[in-house]
Amino acid sequence: MTTDKNPTSFRLSDQALDNLDKITQATGSSRTAVIEIALAMLARKLEHKSHLQEKIMNNRTINKNSARKVAHQLFTGRSGKVEFYADPVNGELEALLAGEFPSEDFEYICTQNEGQIEFGQELCETDDEIEDLFDQWWNEAGAEWISDLEKSWAESQDL
Repeated sequence: MTTDKNPTSFRLSDQALDNLDKITQATGSSRTAVIEIALAMLARKLEHKSHLQEKIMNNRTINKNSARKVAHQLFTGRSGKVEFYADPVNGELEALLAGEFPSEDFEYICTQNEGQIEFGQELCETDDEIEDLFDQWWNEAGAEWISDLEKSWAESQDL
């Protein structure tokens, strides 16, 4: 493959020139080839990042398995002021009490002053009854609970 040569001049810092020399010595490639490869790699990385950001911006959905785990925590006793956070890439959900910090790159969704899910647990006498009641609540209200969190997430990100 042949390319048209368009002479371009630019200045590089001493550090950049040192790095360029190290790469050309290690690879045996010309300076021009090294710069062209580096620019192509950077362009691909930026394109991927842009695509990933677009995917994230258009797809703020909460992972149902993760949501079920969080709901179960709130159903079986976690109470008090709760802040919800989610990972924009995979939709993993976290519910944190005061003083807890979200995982890196998680986005804030909303705060609930009383995070516990109440559904008649006080009537249960055994753990099995509580689990059965949780399954009932999840089947009846889980999808709506997730939908409400997703709406809050979108609003918190001004989407």
